[in-house]
Amino acid sequence: MINWIILIFLCYQTISYAQDVDVDFGLWNTILNENVYFSNSSELGQKSAIQLTLFNYLGIRNSTSFQLFLDQLKNAKLEALTTNSSWYAFWINTYNALAINLVLSNPCKKDLFGYCGPISSICQVDTPQPAPLGWIISVWNKTAGTVGGKNVSLTEITEMLRYPGNNTIQNTTFTKNPLFFACTSCMSVSCPDLRNESFNASKLDQQMNDQMRTFLSNKNKGLNLQRQSISLTVSNFFDLFSSDFNSENYSVLPFFLEFLDVDDREFVVKNFKKLNDSLDFFEFDWALNGNAQKLCSKRSRTCYPWWTFVGVGLFGLVIISIIFCIIRKITSDRKEYEHH
Repeated sequence: MINWIILIFLCYQTISYAQDVDVDFGLWNTILNENVYFSNSSELGQKSAIQLTLFNYLGIRNSTSFQLFLDQLKNAKLEALTTNSSWYAFWINTYNALAINLVLSNPCKKDLFGYCGPISSICQVDTPQPAPLGWIISVWNKTAGTVGGKNVSLTEITEMLRYPGNNTIQNTTFTKNPLFFACTSCMSVSCPDLRNESFNASKLDQQMNDQMRTFLSNKNKGLNLQRQSISLTVSNFFDLFSSDFNSENYSVLPFFLEFLDVDDREFVVKNFKKLNDSLDFFEFDWALNGNAQKLCSKRSRTCYPWWTFVGVGLFGLVIISIIFCIIRKITSDRKEYEHH
């Protein structure tokens, strides 16, 4: 009897949250549960074998449930996000869904001539490769979708998670929580793993802590403590967004302590200065967290980088200049001959 009461209560909590923002996160939960699976990067054809969760992009290519979820996000009532937990749960789920949709909607990479084969990284989404201006015209700054009637990019969602709050809500205090970095996945091998369930406001603290603990336990992309050499290597996220994790002594190391076991924690505290001074970061692997080869129906060919066209253009200008000089010389010689 007690179990039934608890179950009904949890269902009510989930349903009431969904009704508040008019988004059914049960749809999103089912999609993740059915399409996220544990594996390693060797399945993607890489030599490395980084443990991670992969996403079955083909599994939701024609999913009406996923499209319905995206449609609901377009009309979400953001003014209902009045608590820290509802704010973070909503935007974390939204970030992951829109990142996946960017891959599904743009499965083919392209150069200045057009499409040239399937993407192998989210960084190749709808951007001539390699991108001449890097992050300025990258996937992160493109419109990822519509949420609450407004177009948003992944960068904008990240900023909303870094600096939570809603200007339309009065007398509401939001607290920053850097654990969200382990919950949003940029759909790449080195990113935090995509969770196989949606984030729920009623159990968000437990989910976020679990995500960060899992991420840091991965010695190939999260955190690797070497006792013999007294060295520490961590994810590049802790470098890019160091200000989000810095403590009063301007170090990210204290942030890791609660996620380490007792022995490792004592070792870090004892060797704090040396580890902090020599802190290193993993090289980031941007390979896609799933195989999207079959999503692209365009014929594969060599993708020509933008500087190829610049080089060809410059070479053409040189040839034209030489021809022009030769013509001028011939014309000048002829006039001089006729003059004499």
